[in-house]
Amino acid sequence: MSAPTGRHLVSRRTLLTALVVGGIAASCDDSGLAPSGPRLQPYWQPALEVATGALEVLRTLEINSGAFVRGALTPDRFLRSVEAQFRLITNLAELVIPLTPPADAAVMHASLASAIDALVQIRSAVEAYRASEQPEQLVHVLTLQQNVRSDLATFIDGIGPGLAQDGLRKRLHAIGESDIAVWRIPRRTVLVGPYDDEAAARAVLANLLDEVLISRNTPGWVEVGRFDDALSADAAAEEWLAAGFQVRVENVTDLTFDVTTIRLPKRQSWRELQWLARLDFDPTDLAASEFGEQVVAISRAGKVAAFGTEGDLRWTRDVRMPLAQVSMHARGDLLAVHGFDVQLLDAEGYPIWPSPFRPDNQLLEQAIFDDSGLRLVVRSTNASGLGRVFSFDQRGQVWGPTKDYIAAAAVAFHDETGMVAVGSSNSGENQVVLIRPEGNLEQRFGVNGEILDVMFTVAGDHVMLLTNEGVQIFEGASANPTSRLNFPATAAVRAPHENILTLAGETGIAAFTIDGAEVWYIPGLRAREVYAMDNYIAALVDDLTITVIRNDGVVLGDATTLAAIRGVCVASGLNRLFAISAERQLQAWQLPDGSGTPEG
Repeated sequence: MSAPTGRHLVSRRTLLTALVVGGIAASCDDSGLAPSGPRLQPYWQPALEVATGALEVLRTLEINSGAFVRGALTPDRFLRSVEAQFRLITNLAELVIPLTPPADAAVMHASLASAIDALVQIRSAVEAYRASEQPEQLVHVLTLQQNVRSDLATFIDGIGPGLAQDGLRKRLHAIGESDIAVWRIPRRTVLVGPYDDEAAARAVLANLLDEVLISRNTPGWVEVGRFDDALSADAAAEEWLAAGFQVRVENVTDLTFDVTTIRLPKRQSWRELQWLARLDFDPTDLAASEFGEQVVAISRAGKVAAFGTEGDLRWTRDVRMPLAQVSMHARGDLLAVHGFDVQLLDAEGYPIWPSPFRPDNQLLEQAIFDDSGLRLVVRSTNASGLGRVFSFDQRGQVWGPTKDYIAAAAVAFHDETGMVAVGSSNSGENQVVLIRPEGNLEQRFGVNGEILDVMFTVAGDHVMLLTNEGVQIFEGASANPTSRLNFPATAAVRAPHENILTLAGETGIAAFTIDGAEVWYIPGLRAREVYAMDNYIAALVDDLTITVIRNDGVVLGDATTLAAIRGVCVASGLNRLFAISAERQLQAWQLPDGSGTPEG
């Protein structure tokens, strides 16, 4: 088993030719399996093509089954990932059937054919589970995967020493390996119904259940919960009865797994997930510390879940208030969760304040920590995108709200100086207001264009403004304009440790110095949001795709999800990218060190 990913079987003619021409002849001569070149092609080239393809399918199967047994994939998503390999499995079966091995390769060929037969049986087991939902069929899928691995290992060992064997063995080794113990747990399930079909069930239950599926074991009825004991199941059944539903309670068997990692998998590409975690709620936002020690996802209903560097679940909390967003201090030891209220949490998810604060009756859209973590600045917003700004410390509110003439569209907080910059746009009046740490006015000056975002330079001596007329940069102390970038942009981000701005708009994505010099430009690449890491920019380009760009402007490639992306964040110092999706998944990609060759 291995960390989750999505790989597809691809033709490797170049590799296979190299194996056949450069390695098979030598390896077969060494082992006495075949005498010379002309006899190799009719059997060995297609046989090696089948083995290479089977290893790729096995890799994908084990990656997804690993995610399944660790709870990151639901049974349905796991089965869909297996079903996506059916066409490739059929192709491999069609390739292996006509092969006629030489007499001295008959035993090896039997192992190869057995591996492909096990892959075909996986298809039958999945179809059987779809028809019956019997958990034994899932166990059978996992057992067949182990058979595939064992048979391929026997085939590879039989090739004999040489380049061909080395290449295939490295592929098998790179998949990783785990020992999985399966436990069968008797449980009780509560069902409601009956319904004519799933559409009729959804019409009644859509607002009560996250997923509405007619049970195959009990046709016409929808499962609403599983319980470890009869008493809990009966209590749940009584609640549904009281709500006016017809209810039945049935015995079921669940599977649980103990996973022991024998050998960690080796990722073949940064696009393969570093890890994947399944959430128990519909996520709306996430945040990560600078080096990924902690990643936190939230739900609109107030659920909070924190994960460690390798995707391990650290803790969960229910803050019992509606949430819109979560913000995290760079070290990960403080969190601000906020909706109409804001609550400060420590690294273990416990509240620091006795109760949440509601500074005004508007949605709190931004919350920013200073470098020390002792101060927090919060901006509220209304239907017009304008609001007020407030400052908090670990004891509570320090100052705010800002004056009525300040219609806050954006806010920035400088780590070292504690200065707050508020971008205000109201009725055609656009201005920047600088506020000292204690809440007094430091500076105020007008700008051209409606303000979309505001940022400080690294030293905090200049203010950078993204407006609908481009980027304008001002010296903070004097309010004198120093430069202007006329690149049309709707999103901007500053590099973590230098004054490089990345701008995204209709014409593309570009990076500039603060004196207006273009660093790089990618025309035509449109992005909704951009996120900066030490060596990369991540650009959210559509519902399923995050394009990764090296900080020299070279496109590394795309990170993709299978469901709509609900939120993106980065661990900037680790060059790690995170996304939450509509399928309740938190995905992590580890990017290279910044010097690797782009993949497209």
